[in-house]
Amino acid sequence: VELCNRSLTGADGDYPIERAGIYTILGMAHMSTGRLEPAAAAFDEARSIGFVEGISFVLVAVDCLRTLLTKLRGRLRESEAMCRESMQIITDTFISRGKLLPEMLGLIRLVMASIHLEKGRLREAGAILDEVGSTARMLDYSFIAYNALLSRLRLGQGAGLKDVVAPLAEIGLMERSCPGARGYSAALNIRSVLK
Repeated sequence: VELCNRSLTGADGDYPIERAGIYTILGMAHMSTGRLEPAAAAFDEARSIGFVEGISFVLVAVDCLRTLLTKLRGRLRESEAMCRESMQIITDTFISRGKLLPEMLGLIRLVMASIHLEKGRLREAGAILDEVGSTARMLDYSFIAYNALLSRLRLGQGAGLKDVVAPLAEIGLMERSCPGARGYSAALNIRSVLK
């Protein structure tokens, strides 16, 4: 947080991508330490820069984080509305003009799948996971989220333990590219067994 704040004093308006990136990292730092209001403010700053400057990848990343943060605050209805609004804006502003691949909506759609799971809408969550499964491999962290959600879906569908833990084993194999993946996989395995 301190490094981000110091960096922001030196990154003026001539460097919008850098400023948006710093605000995104600042929001993630606040989010990971439980300071949700400052996290939301930082994400909003990053989003406004991304929108004004037309930086599509910033908008996708920040909107994913904003909707996830809203979900973590227990505001599922608001988070779902944010997902829908974000996907519409990104489609109208970037995808329809050929400035962004439709697959890039996968991150936000994974948040939507997690909201459906929280609300017990297994069919809707499953449909999203079926659609984004092949593109989730584009980014390590989206592939982790995809497998975690797939495991939760199978658990909710009453699948056998083998089918529930198989996606979690995929996460554990990603330790080299995502340090901590093995521990996260183990924690999810324990949670699956305890359910």
